[in-house]
Amino acid sequence: MSEETQHLVKALRRIREKPLDSTDDLAVRRGEFVSVLNRIYGPGSPQEQQVNRIKYYRRVGSGSISMGGAVSGFAVSENFAECKKRLHGLIDGAVEELESLGLPTKPSPASSGLSVSVNQTVNLNVVIEAVKDELTGQQLKELREALSEPGTPEQKRSRVLEKAKSFGSDVASNILAGIITNPQILGSI
Repeated sequence: MSEETQHLVKALRRIREKPLDSTDDLAVRRGEFVSVLNRIYGPGSPQEQQVNRIKYYRRVGSGSISMGGAVSGFAVSENFAECKKRLHGLIDGAVEELESLGLPTKPSPASSGLSVSVNQTVNLNVVIEAVKDELTGQQLKELREALSEPGTPEQKRSRVLEKAKSFGSDVASNILAGIITNPQILGSI
């Protein structure tokens, strides 16, 4: 188990061992647990959603008041014990998962496997749109096939260059012009 995983397991166990005797404790433990879950899975994970579905309620049923002011028939129900049990169960499950499987791998932010910032994503989209605007459907298909064939990045680059040359010099020039004259790019040149 990695050192990071050990620290996370230890943090979860500390949360599990803290007193959970009131609704205030419940709210604090939920917050602490969600904080650790966000470090493990990222915000909005299914695990966080499960914790957020733990809702405490206290209901008072109807009854009657006699002439002397005595109250009868009021029933109070609450789900604190159930909330506590569910929270402890989720914490125990997270500990077991980390101990047996380790930390989950986090998906990369871009589908192509590139790690890009917001500005780079916009610029990448400009390039992709310029290519799509200038190539025919058949040409795009040929480029995709050249890229999907096995090989090193250098071999793929060579195949793409050969394909681009076969489309004619006008196509490459038009793609470059489309990229450079795009308002999102033009301002940064």
